[in-house]
Amino acid sequence: MNKLKGLIYEHGKTYESVSHVIGINRDTFTRRIQSNGLDFKISEIYKMAEYIPLSQEDIQNVFFK
Repeated sequence: MNKLKGLIYEHGKTYESVSHVIGINRDTFTRRIQSNGLDFKISEIYKMAEYIPLSQEDIQNVFFK
């Protein structure tokens, strides 16, 4: 999840804005990142990919390793 954290900040986004886009509160988003992203739904991953943006390679490396 360190890669996701880096990509969020690299693209000038915040946990608050990303959590809003995917429809969860910031605390829930933070907990999911701390749990290595295991609790993110596919629909949430795709929303993040559009918003941040994330490449297919980023998605693979962050969520499906």
